[in-house]
Amino acid sequence: MKTNKGDIALDDLDWSLIQELQINGRQTNVELAKRLSVSESTIRRRIERLQNEGVIKVAAVPNLQKIGWGVRAIIMLQAEPSKLRAIVARLAERRDIHYLAGCTGSYNLVFWVLCPTIGELAEFVKTELSNVDGIKASNTVIEVELFKRTYDWLPVDGSW
Repeated sequence: MKTNKGDIALDDLDWSLIQELQINGRQTNVELAKRLSVSESTIRRRIERLQNEGVIKVAAVPNLQKIGWGVRAIIMLQAEPSKLRAIVARLAERRDIHYLAGCTGSYNLVFWVLCPTIGELAEFVKTELSNVDGIKASNTVIEVELFKRTYDWLPVDGSW
């Protein structure tokens, strides 16, 4: 069955392949082919297509504390609507910002910033953010304890 919940139509094999890669992204194409009862070449072509179309991205996810980036903050900004695109462009250039999105509610932007120390986070908030034209208000929430982090975005029960 083909479904088109977004820009790209995916069939049941695509969804199953994505789910399998979420469970273990290091499975070989041969292992995936056996699990999904198709040929290895079918798996290879499907993965290549899904990557080329921007549906999936295979990446390593480091333990941030172990590599010296132990401070993560969620920052919400209330920006002037006329300056929103310029603010987004400026923030999107930063390598320490890993998620940036428009949102609803009291704030119209939210982002995650990673810093090696609390001092560097404070410096970013005091000097960088305070100098961005168009920011009316901000709220910084520092992550102090991680209880859950998962990358299996699709339901595991096959209810896509």
